[in-house]
Amino acid sequence: TMAFVGAQYGQVVYLSNEQIAPMLTPGEYYYSSSRNNRSEYGYVGATHQFLGNLTGSIEAGVQYTEFYDDPSATDMVAPYGNASLVYTYAPGSFAEIGVTQSENATDVAAVNSSGQLTEDQESTVVYGSINHSITAKLIGSATADYQYSIYHDGLYNDDSAQLVSLGLNLSYTFSPHLSSEIGYNFDWYHTVAALGQNYNRNRIYVGVTATY
Repeated sequence: TMAFVGAQYGQVVYLSNEQIAPMLTPGEYYYSSSRNNRSEYGYVGATHQFLGNLTGSIEAGVQYTEFYDDPSATDMVAPYGNASLVYTYAPGSFAEIGVTQSENATDVAAVNSSGQLTEDQESTVVYGSINHSITAKLIGSATADYQYSIYHDGLYNDDSAQLVSLGLNLSYTFSPHLSSEIGYNFDWYHTVAALGQNYNRNRIYVGVTATY
């Protein structure tokens, strides 16, 4: 078992200089840089090896986010965390489950009646994956993710968004320099009806990777 204490710093800077939402004053706009922010994290954690092939880790703490280019924004103090469990059940094959909690960017940029812009969202993600070595060259994987997010500030403050993603993948290594893969992903997204963003999506892909 190993215990630790940590701190980190994060900086988000938008460079596109785009208009993203109108202000209440006619002819004036919020620009992408209005959502520039910096975050300080503090956390404690531990890693524990339960068995020779089973390892778990957890870190939990606080994230403080400051939106320094938007005086109308409210700074955010939110929980921060990351926990995972990895089980290696055969050579080259393992399963993993985990959960993360943090602030992150959002594409929603809606202004409320006070002129306040949506700044970001707080998200909890639960995930799982299996990577199985079918042969020495053929690897199969399956993934599942569920994300629950809460918008911060703006018209949809404290409203939620949900995303479910499922994936299947097969990859084959012909040589150290050439490999191929085929896969299928399903996405389901649901949020505030007024945004008009709800969707189901099916994606199939085939690829070849050459490395020199």
